[in-house]
Amino acid sequence: MPSPDHQPARALVWADRDDAAPPLFGLPPAERLARTLKKAGLGDTPIQTSTSSDATVSERLTETLATATGPVIALEEGAATDPRLIPALTRTEGTLVARTEEGAALRLMPGTTLPPATTLPELADALAAAGTRQLSQNDFDGFIGVLRRDLPFWILRPRDAAAARQAERWMFLSNYKGSTDILTSHVFPPLVWPLTRWSARYGLSPNAVTIVSILFTVLAAVFFWQGQLAAGLAAAYAMAVLDSVDGKLARVTLADSALGNVLDHGLDIVHPPFWWLAWAHGAALLGGPGWLWPAAWIMIGFYIADRLVLMVAKQRFGRGLHAMTALDGRVRSFISRRNINLLILTVGLMIGLETLAFALVVGWQAATCLWHTLRTAMLYPLGRAAA
Repeated sequence: MPSPDHQPARALVWADRDDAAPPLFGLPPAERLARTLKKAGLGDTPIQTSTSSDATVSERLTETLATATGPVIALEEGAATDPRLIPALTRTEGTLVARTEEGAALRLMPGTTLPPATTLPELADALAAAGTRQLSQNDFDGFIGVLRRDLPFWILRPRDAAAARQAERWMFLSNYKGSTDILTSHVFPPLVWPLTRWSARYGLSPNAVTIVSILFTVLAAVFFWQGQLAAGLAAAYAMAVLDSVDGKLARVTLADSALGNVLDHGLDIVHPPFWWLAWAHGAALLGGPGWLWPAAWIMIGFYIADRLVLMVAKQRFGRGLHAMTALDGRVRSFISRRNINLLILTVGLMIGLETLAFALVVGWQAATCLWHTLRTAMLYPLGRAAA
C-alpha cells in the first residue's frame, strides 16, 4: 500500500460555464453537473468553473493546467453529460478525448500543450487531429443492466428552449428498458412523459411518486378483495403508470437513491401475489367457482418459481435473461407479468368472463415459468459467454 506521501493526485473538474444554457427537467446546469459527478462517484471532487471573458477555452484551461497537481476533467457546464462517461475519464491514463455530435469531455494532464480553440468541442477536435487518444463507442461498455439495453455514451448541449425540449424527450426515451411489456412500451408513454416532466418541474421526488404508487397498490388490493373489480383495475393501472414515472424521474433528474431502489423494486416483486389472491376472493364473492382460491395459490407458486429461475439466470449470465438474445427481449413484451395479467383480466371483465380470464392468467404464469426454465437450461452451459 502506498504511503500517504505517495497517494495518486486528486482529479479536478473544470467546467466551462454558460449562464445562457437552459435547464433540463428543472435542473440548472450547475446543479445537473453536481448531480452527474455524485452519480459517477465523484461527489466530493472540487469543481472549478471558468467563465469566458476575452480568453479562449484553451487559454483558460492552460492556466488551470499550470497549477494542477493531477488530471483535469474538462466538461461543459451547459451540457448534460452522461454520468457513465466520468469514470471512463478518471480511470484511464494520460490525456483522453470523448466527443459526441453535440459536445465533448476531456481528460487533460498537467503541462499539456493545448492548441488554440474557442470552445471545448473545438479543442477536442483539435486534440484529436493532433493524435490525442480518443474514447470510441466501441471501447465503451454501454450495457445498462437495470435497463437491459446498450446505450452509447452521450453529451447533449441544447442551445435554446426548443432544443432543451428535444433533449428532455431523448433522455426520457433513452431510459426505457430495452425489453419490457407492450403496455409499458406502447400504451403508457403518452401518460408517463407529461407526468415525468410535471414532477421534475415542480420538484417532486421519485420517492414521493413511489409512495403514491404504493397507496394505489394497496387500494387496488382492497377493491379486488371487496369484489369491486373495475375499481381495482383502475387503481392498478394508476399504480402501473406511476411505477414507470418514478424510475424515469429518478434517472432524468439523477435523483435515484438506495431507498428509492428498495421501495420501487421491492414493490414490484411483492405486490402481485396479493393482487391475485384479492382478485380470486373478490370474484368468488360475485359468485365465482370454488376453485378460484386454490388457483390463486397455484399462481403464486409459479410466480415465485419464475422469480427464482430469473435470479439463477442473472447470476449465471451476469445480466437478466431478457437481455440475452433478441428472442428473449421480444418474449418479454408479452410474458406473464403484472401489466400483461392486468390486460387479460381487463378484457375478461369487459366481456363478463372474469373467471375464465383468471384461469388464463394462472395458465400463462405457468407457461412463462416453464419457458424461462427452458431458456435458462439452454443457455446455462455457456455461462457469461452467452451474453
